[in-house]
Amino acid sequence: MRCTLRLACALLPALALLSAGCDEGPLEDLNAGIPTFVEVVSDTSGFDAAGPGEALPVMLRITDPYGDLVSGAEVVWRPDGAGTTSVEPDDTTRTNADGVTEATWRVGDAGAYSLRVQSATATVELSAEVR
Repeated sequence: MRCTLRLACALLPALALLSAGCDEGPLEDLNAGIPTFVEVVSDTSGFDAAGPGEALPVMLRITDPYGDLVSGAEVVWRPDGAGTTSVEPDDTTRTNADGVTEATWRVGDAGAYSLRVQSATATVELSAEVR
């Protein structure tokens, strides 16, 4: 019985945290800082008429479910297309203190290209048409 009492006493602080309520408190912050949304910050209007070998600058902002900027989030860039395509400086970048990361997407010869960008549960896909 003594053991049961100690176990119950040890669990009381944890139970208090769990029952603190969902409006505000420790449980509300479980998703804080998790990359959930990707916003394209750069102008992508010229991507539909890109020239062969053109370098297309892409800037993204990553936020969590509460709209807060996510600093230090890993962002993975996956280019695909009709010809040779790449991302510079690397296929993986991190967001800065403003939740922003950027890369240059280089497309190849004529054809359709896509760039899938992902950070945790946040994903965006861009497209370009080289004429």
